[in-house]
Amino acid sequence: MKLTLTEIMDRLDEDRSLVSELYEQVFASTYYTLAKPGTENSGDNIAILVYHAFDNVQELPLFTDTALITPEFLKGNVICKVGGRELWVKFLQFVETGKKEIAINPSQVKCIRINRESLLGMISLYGGGLEGLKIK
Repeated sequence: MKLTLTEIMDRLDEDRSLVSELYEQVFASTYYTLAKPGTENSGDNIAILVYHAFDNVQELPLFTDTALITPEFLKGNVICKVGGRELWVKFLQFVETGKKEIAINPSQVKCIRINRESLLGMISLYGGGLEGLKIK
């Protein structure tokens, strides 16, 4: 039986062999994120929350469950469900390693960041490749 992303994240410290499944599940999962009100149904034009983390990296937050969205994240934003190859390809426009990265379950003990190299690898391995994409 395949583990969910949350189960993999919870067990990763005890079983490092799960790393091989981690990014496949990251790519395949759907998430909740926060958007500026009025843009949540705008498809490619959704305005996703971006904030500065403790280390000054800007993070684009994704949550595996709405229960993980704390009040400080929700303030003035609306919750949207997102996922799929289109999401990851869209993030290629923004993600820059060490400057702006994707945060999955930020503020939680078990959280991960996705940098540009990881994002490119996921799209290449699980999203049909990089052919035809305009990559800057």
